Amino acid sequence: TAEYTAPAGLPEPGVVTVRVASAVDPTLYFDETTVTLNNPALTLFVDPETGIDSDTCGAEIAKCKTLTKALSLAQAGGTVLLAPGNYVFGPATGNERLPLQMKQGVHIRGVSQTNRAFLDFTNTQTNGPGIIGADGAELSGMQIEIDQTFGPLIETNGASPAILDNLFFGGCDLASTSCNNRAILVEGGSPVLSGHTFGSS
Repeated sequence: TAEYTAPAGLPEPGVVTVRVASAVDPTLYFDETTVTLNNPALTLFVDPETGIDSDTCGAEIAKCKTLTKALSLAQAGGTVLLAPGNYVFGPATGNERLPLQMKQGVHIRGVSQTNRAFLDFTNTQTNGPGIIGADGAELSGMQIEIDQTFGPLIETNGASPAILDNLFFGGCDLASTSCNNRAILVEGGSPVLSGHTFGSS
């Protein structure tokens, strides 16, 4: 999959199929993929290294610093795009607020599948949850890490978010006797869960 923020005048934002075909013989094609067109008027950009939080941040030339701030500004139907970098959660060392409350109708996506945004829950000084779901919300394309004492990372809380294509890492291993972490706790609702990879740090 790929991500593209459409300039004004392009078709209505949504998922489209892109096909790489021969210009000489259109029946010959080399590859096909899906591309998500984001509405530029409802897209907010975040970069933990170069961004600055303000009540007007979010443009591509004036990115927000934190996901927390961008979510507070996001509108239903919009997208928050996270640049690669560390998004640290916890009162001691982090800039991000706990728990992270997903917002109804807002999609949170990483801008890169190879160098992902890293959501760090390893020093939160709490037992979780780290992220609470919302109806019509999405979280995709992230690398997320917790320690072995952290409780459920994501709780759907009766809502129906889409949690897609994330890499989950934690401090547990097969010999652990104190592992309490879970990536996703589903309690009611009809969430969509797909494409995840799970590993140990």
